[in-house]
Amino acid sequence: MAQTEINNELKILVEKYIDELQIIKSNINVKYVSTLKINTSDESRNINVLNTIQNNIPMIYIIRTKENISIEEIEAAKEKLKAEGFGMFRINCKTINNKPNQTKCLYVGSSKKLRDRLKQHIGITSKSTYALHLSEWWKNKEIEIEIYEVVDFNNMQLYEDCLWEKNKPILGREGKK
Repeated sequence: MAQTEINNELKILVEKYIDELQIIKSNINVKYVSTLKINTSDESRNINVLNTIQNNIPMIYIIRTKENISIEEIEAAKEKLKAEGFGMFRINCKTINNKPNQTKCLYVGSSKKLRDRLKQHIGITSKSTYALHLSEWWKNKEIEIEIYEVVDFNNMQLYEDCLWEKNKPILGREGKK
């Protein structure tokens, strides 16, 4: 394919992509629902709080801590949990390398069954699930979970990726799961 021909085809594709993004941008519909305050060691209260969340609605969530966490602490926790058979979370080296010990955002995620997913992250359910299992290693810590309902489900991954880029969480991975 000739240089000019490929460049023209790419220009057409990029213009189409820009047009599609403009449509998405003009129709963004993400609604703030609430911010949950959780203590990672208070299982009975956490179950009660999490049971107030509706399941079967597409949601995006951001898990934050009130204090900084060191990479050494996370790596030690990961090794311990791995040895005990837990499903492993991913450490975001990009954030750590760019802003070591400066982030309080632990994780950005999305789910259609948010109540169940947050129970996994807090550590109330099966240890084999790929989740944060916070109650196993981030003991007796206060976290906040911001919750947003995604009305436009078809673009949920795009919205999650944008919030991921903005918040630069220390755990998890960027992009489609």
